[in-house]
Amino acid sequence: MPIPQLRDNPDYYSQKKDLLNTKDKFPEYKLIHSQVLQDCIKRVKFAFDRWFKADKSGHKLGKPRFKGIGRYRIMNNE
Repeated sequence: MPIPQLRDNPDYYSQKKDLLNTKDKFPEYKLIHSQVLQDCIKRVKFAFDRWFKADKSGHKLGKPRFKGIGRYRIMNNE
């Protein structure tokens, strides 16, 4: 089954709700705890929010980068 067309601007909640479909299409994601996947979605949202918004002095921040396994250090438990 092909992956459906993405929305123009998927938000955090729509992606979080779609995790069940993602786990059905990609069985290896079932091995990852759901809160870890939700945290990844949240980090991507925050990274893009910071990129689109300027800081207090008006400077734009750099675009989001891929973070490899060595750069993903902190796990948030909420």
